[in-house]
Amino acid sequence: MALVIKDRVKETTTTTGTGTFNLAGAVSGFKSFDSVMTNNGVDTTYYCCTDNTNFEIGIGTFNDNGGSADTLTRDTVLASSTGSKIDWSSGTRTIFMTYPADKAVVEDASNNINGTFVGNITGNVTGSVSGSSGSTTGNAATATALASAVNINGVSFNGSGDITVTAAAGTLTGNTLNSTVTASSLTSLGTLASDLNVGGQDIINTGVSSADTHAGEYGSSSSPITFTVTVASKSGHPYQGDGSGLAYVINGVQAPALTLHGVDNVTSDSGYYYRFDQSDSSNSGHPLRFYLDADKTTEYTTGVTNSTQLGSPISPGSSGAYTQINVDEDTPNILYYQCSQHGYMGNYAIVLGSNKINHSEALISFPTATTTLVGTGTTDTLTNKTIDVDNNTVSNIEVDNFKASAIVLESEGIGSNDNDTSLPTSAAVKDYVDTQITAEDLDLTTDSGAIAIDLDSETLTVTGGTGIDTSASGNEVTISGSNASTSSKGIASFSSSDFSVSSGAVSIKSSGVSNTQLAGSIANSKLANDSVSFGGVSVDLGASDATPAFDLSDATNYPTSSLSGTITNAQLAGSIAASKLAGSIGDSKLSTISTAGKVALSALEIDGGTDVGADLVDADLIIVDDGAGGNNEKSELTRVKKYIYSAMSGDATASDAGAVTIANGAVETAMLANDAVDADKLASNAVVNASVASGAAIAFSKMESLTADRALISDGSGDLSVSAVTSTEIGHLDGVTSAIQTQLDAKTTATAASDEATALAIALG
Repeated sequence: MALVIKDRVKETTTTTGTGTFNLAGAVSGFKSFDSVMTNNGVDTTYYCCTDNTNFEIGIGTFNDNGGSADTLTRDTVLASSTGSKIDWSSGTRTIFMTYPADKAVVEDASNNINGTFVGNITGNVTGSVSGSSGSTTGNAATATALASAVNINGVSFNGSGDITVTAAAGTLTGNTLNSTVTASSLTSLGTLASDLNVGGQDIINTGVSSADTHAGEYGSSSSPITFTVTVASKSGHPYQGDGSGLAYVINGVQAPALTLHGVDNVTSDSGYYYRFDQSDSSNSGHPLRFYLDADKTTEYTTGVTNSTQLGSPISPGSSGAYTQINVDEDTPNILYYQCSQHGYMGNYAIVLGSNKINHSEALISFPTATTTLVGTGTTDTLTNKTIDVDNNTVSNIEVDNFKASAIVLESEGIGSNDNDTSLPTSAAVKDYVDTQITAEDLDLTTDSGAIAIDLDSETLTVTGGTGIDTSASGNEVTISGSNASTSSKGIASFSSSDFSVSSGAVSIKSSGVSNTQLAGSIANSKLANDSVSFGGVSVDLGASDATPAFDLSDATNYPTSSLSGTITNAQLAGSIAASKLAGSIGDSKLSTISTAGKVALSALEIDGGTDVGADLVDADLIIVDDGAGGNNEKSELTRVKKYIYSAMSGDATASDAGAVTIANGAVETAMLANDAVDADKLASNAVVNASVASGAAIAFSKMESLTADRALISDGSGDLSVSAVTSTEIGHLDGVTSAIQTQLDAKTTATAASDEATALAIALG
């Protein structure tokens, strides 16, 4: 499937319902789907179909139907005006290629790509990728070094230059193997005389080294060593910054490296049991499991059990929740305890006494303590072993290295034991072949005789004949034919325009013999039919008809399907009786009847016709006589309606649309009943002041309610309105007999005189 997105691709469609779109051709100024989608039934695109009211956006597959209309299937609807596939009604719509907004990845003004992208990115990425939950592969165009340097065998490496790793230095210190050495670095193995230490941890078969402070000793199935597990935020975690931000805390220590005892010479071979208690509520949602690798590619389940209650698992964070493991000599030497739901919350645990070293999910089995490992410098003999020669090299093998019965040294051995599976030497093979060729000759049989050629002393000669040439080169003999001519034999070819050849059979094509290739004429007697018959009249080829126009009166058996052309009125003698007409004559077989009186009015029969069966509409047709012209014409009922309406005149008129209009002044007072005109019949602003009689009184109850308890004023337009003054404030003026300001001024003057007299009295003492 190929997704095609192109600009300016738009067509029309008249498809109805919810089925496949039929494409009706490109809109002017745009391209068709067919011009950009070449893989029929394979190419897909995003489409939008709309009638400017409803819309549908989805994914469709293009189909080129040859001479028929191209189609676009509606595979998946992404959005629509109804929320589902549109059931289109009749009409013409546009359908065009688009790119849905929820599929778009937007590049902003700073050339940064924003939005959510789901899928794979192929190619190089320049810049940083943030907020990604997936992975990004490829090369950054500006990358020159690792963001953080790493150590390789103690040497810092950031990718900016080459480093040389020398495995010999510091690889093995006493019995301690450096932690940087991997299994692929080991070229030979010898007998382990004492403890082997990897990365500071003992992993031998005999003895048990001291465990770290978080390792149990010899827990049994009934009394396992128990680790108390809680969950907290990472702080100094071995995988700080990787995976989850949470970490397992074992016995109060965050993600310790554990040492578990498998089996040794002190205890039985039953192994040891370790229980990881997850009863604490912080463990909720973090089931502890064991894996062969830190990134949890392969889970280890042998000897691992989880707590249950009445047959149902107990969830971490609940009372009694735990994960328990039985460790024995078959348990891989390194396991990782991690959360099954979140990454890198735990650490590794080393199993002491294990005879299996796991590296990259492959298990290497160590021999028991009573045997030794075979080294490359020893002369030990491998027995019961299979060597895959396809993937290994076995060198320096000589004849003496094989059993005598496995090799045939002389030809007699081949001849006397043809079915033996022994391997012959090259000398034996040559000796045998030479003896067989000397004793045999080449027998050759032909159509005219047989010969025997001694392969040692005679030569086989291949000779050509007339039109046949032979040649030899290397180990090939070529026999070829000469081109044929009118005077010599050879190989002839046939013109493909005149002949066809199939399986050795030659045939002349229907167009192979032309008139120019014929000498003279072909006699009529050489033709399959030397006469032609028309409607019972036979005419010999080369003769002439006595009546050039065939007389159809004797053509009683002439097939009506072969009649063509038009029988004109001049060819008819008189009129055609109704009895001569078989059935009815289709309208397509009749010319226009233009002469009056061809069909009498009395001959029209409508009683036997089929009723319309529905109400009449404007588009229905009737037949009318145009009167003065004397011609029958068809007319739509709209003309009849218009004629009736036009007859209305005077106080009321009617349009051909059916609207009736009453003339001004046509309705008199006497025509109106009392209270005939309701308020809802009056147009807005129809009643003006002049319409109210001078003696009429309008009750306050008929007026629009105003704000309660407010003084009335006239506003800027002279209309009645309310003021901010309340009726209470107006009441304060009750009893006032003169202007308030005059009274206030008098009060002010008297007060001032009194104050002055008081002041003078005080001053005088």
